[in-house]
This record gives sequence, structure tokens and C-alpha cells, in this order.
Amino acid sequence: MKLIKWMNDQKLPVIVVLTKSYDRTESELLRDEINRLLPEVKATVSVLAQSTDHLEAFGIEELVEQTFHNLPESLQISFIHSQDASLKLKHSEAVKVISMSMAKSFMREAIPFAQLSTRSIFNNQIQMLAKITSIYGVNFEKKNLEKALLSMINLYESAVPKKTIKQTVDNKLGAVAKNSQGLISGGLDMIFVGALGYAYTELMSLVVKKDIDLESSSVEDVTELLIELLPSFMPKMK
Repeated sequence: MKLIKWMNDQKLPVIVVLTKSYDRTESELLRDEINRLLPEVKATVSVLAQSTDHLEAFGIEELVEQTFHNLPESLQISFIHSQDASLKLKHSEAVKVISMSMAKSFMREAIPFAQLSTRSIFNNQIQMLAKITSIYGVNFEKKNLEKALLSMINLYESAVPKKTIKQTVDNKLGAVAKNSQGLISGGLDMIFVGALGYAYTELMSLVVKKDIDLESSSVEDVTELLIELLPSFMPKMK
């Protein structure tokens, strides 16, 4: 208790970890007593790192999240990269990256003065995927990422051409669609980039969980995996 109080005086956040918590009731009683005696503690977390015959492992995810939230902002991303234990944190950071990329894609056609080039949009997608790769701490070279993305875009757009979708929208909305071409085009781009980001995030999650071995996968394999995952994150259109 003296050590914890001293650390608190030094402005160091303290998390107490109750390891080998085989008895959940006893662990919770001890946690409550620690919180009563040491209100300056940021959190008290009960942990059972390995499952037993009678009890599933628990607490690691909570410990990772508590650690993350009590780190200085400058260290949070580095901490995320180093954690295999918390896919939830990685996913939430990836969503922030995806949301920003979706906004940029929408601006390309929806806002007249934006006028971003096709290359800049492609670079936006590459940057999104590269950031997600970094968040998940996966080793995948940028040049291979570019090849996979380009192949995937070409194959997917040939299967689901944007012009066909735009024509369907025109037919259904008539004059409204003609007066809103920028918004419709921006919206379609945004949907595609969002689906791509979420599909890639799912791919990275599978890699981290070792369901997919990226080292033994070719660029073509990655392309096929993305194409396979992409429809799950696209809106269902009749």
C-alpha cells in the first residue's frame, strides 16, 4: 500500500492485478477491499490467464483495455501494436482509420471543389490499408498491398460495375438523381472504401488469430481473400 501511494504521488497510474483468480467470489471481495483502501488506484482487475477444468480463462482483455486507457496518448498506438490479446482495441482503431478514408472518398465527387484525382483516391485506399496493417502489427509489404488492391479493384469492378449501379439509381430516381450526381457518386465510392476497409480489417484479424498464414500466401491469395470477404460488408442491393 505504501508503494502504491508513493507511485500515485509520482503521478504514475496504478492498476492492481489479482492473478490466478481461481475463486471469482473471493477475488471480487478482495478487489472491493483494495478499491476501498486505495481509491487512488485506477483499476483492480481479476485475472485467470489459463483455463482450468472448471473455469474459463478471463480478465486478460479487461487488463489490456485498462492499460491502454491509462497510457499517455503518445504510447497508446505502440501498445496496440504489441498486443495479441486484444483484437477489440485493434478493431476500434481500425474503424477510426476506415471512417476517415470513407469521408475522403465521399469528398472526391460529392464536393465540387475537392476534385481529387483517381490516383489520389487509390493512394487514400492504400494508406488506409497500410495503417490497418500497422495497427494489427502484421508484416505485409506496401508494394504487395498495392498489387493486391489494384487486382481486387479491377476484378470486383468488372463484376459489379459502378456505371450499372448508377444507371439503376438514375432509372429509379429520375430527375432527382440527375441533380445529385456528385452525391450519388461520392456515396458509392464511400460504400466501396468502407467495405474494403472492413474486409481488410477482418483479414488482418484472421492473420493475428493465425487462422491465415500471410507469410505463405501470395499476392493473388490475398486478392482472392479480399474479394471473398468484401461482399459481406457491401449493402445488399436488389
